[in-house]
Amino acid sequence: MRSAWVVLNQKVMNIRVFFYDGVDYSTGEMLSASVAFSESYIEFIGYELLPTDECSIIMRGTGLKDKNGLEIYEGDILSCKVFIDGKWEDSIEPVIFKEGCFGLDWSFSKDGSYWEILTKEIEGKKILGNIYENSELLERSVKADA
Repeated sequence: MRSAWVVLNQKVMNIRVFFYDGVDYSTGEMLSASVAFSESYIEFIGYELLPTDECSIIMRGTGLKDKNGLEIYEGDILSCKVFIDGKWEDSIEPVIFKEGCFGLDWSFSKDGSYWEILTKEIEGKKILGNIYENSELLERSVKADA
């Protein structure tokens, strides 16, 4: 899907919007920013980009790409390699925005109590889906680690 971009403080930021009925994510669809603006699902208030209601979820682009060249967004679920206890292991983690930066939420993995800044150096990043349309991927990850 093509994403639109927003210019904030002279920097380009890609965004996309997940829009659903407010109750069930399975009713939702991923929209480009241009469609979300034209349908009034998001708006600028001053310099801040905000959803117009609780049914619109803004997903910011990280500026990083996965191993297939797809841009990684907040809320995406990544498969990646992590170095744990002296060896490389496969991991499935969601992308979050916390403390002013993008990161991987490790609460879904067996080490589970922290997050790590998302960098281009994280090995083998591949987008598997997103937390709204593919939450079952995280459920499987937790079961596999149990």
